[in-house]
Amino acid sequence: SAVDTVVAEVAPIPETWRAPIVARPPLKLVGAGLGLFAFRTIPLVGRSSERDVLWDGVRTVERSGTPHVMVLEGPAGVGKSRLVQWMAARADELGAAIVLHATHGENPAAAHGLGRMLSRNLRCVGLDPSKSASLVQTSLEAAGVRDPYEWKALLSAALGDGAGPVRFHNRDERYAVVHRHLVRLGAERPVIVWLDDVQWGKDALAFARYVLDRRGQGPCPVLFLLTHRGGPLPEIDGQRDTERLPLETLEDDAQSELIEELLSLSPGLATHVRERTAGNPL
Repeated sequence: SAVDTVVAEVAPIPETWRAPIVARPPLKLVGAGLGLFAFRTIPLVGRSSERDVLWDGVRTVERSGTPHVMVLEGPAGVGKSRLVQWMAARADELGAAIVLHATHGENPAAAHGLGRMLSRNLRCVGLDPSKSASLVQTSLEAAGVRDPYEWKALLSAALGDGAGPVRFHNRDERYAVVHRHLVRLGAERPVIVWLDDVQWGKDALAFARYVLDRRGQGPCPVLFLLTHRGGPLPEIDGQRDTERLPLETLEDDAQSELIEELLSLSPGLATHVRERTAGNPL
């Protein structure tokens, strides 16, 4: 009998991130104890214009098929990572983009960098090498990649530090493997690469520059969202398709809304907290 062919279609990216406003009942955990406080999701307040800029960035790379870099910069605690976290979640829930995330720290750790970013994307964090290899092979075969070198090279880029079956002669060989992976992902929908605290992520910055330098070699709808405390970034400063988005402290109304969402305080004490925190959510 005839078999119907099912063609998967990717939904178009909405013009705006905004959703209809639905009134929510207040959630007051009165008497629940401070032990639960750390598990609450910190609400994102204000930042409407910045959210518009980020959303337009996703739509731009989708239309152009070329990579773009946005650097969110500002002092510690001003909400850079929280804004990108919101963007990543919103893009994911609307099916607008695939999100990859790399963290960095002053003291490098196994959870930092491009390798762990790939491991999370490939869902092989915590697996032994043989299971990781099988998972990567299955994933790439499903994407139409039949070259065993590509499986092994991508696994090696994810594991890092010479732990995989392929030994890269230089960082550009490794970057090329990661780049090809982003291009494959981007064939489905735009890709957001969130590089957090890039003041400690020289390798990630160099990779972003590598991808920028190869614009025009084929479709690569990748939006790099970098968080940075400010200052020069030699790897990408002056490059085309890059922009900086300074984050200032929250305005009084937004800071008051944040405090009201998080804490049940008397009006006088809430005002005092707002003044003391001076627009810094952290």
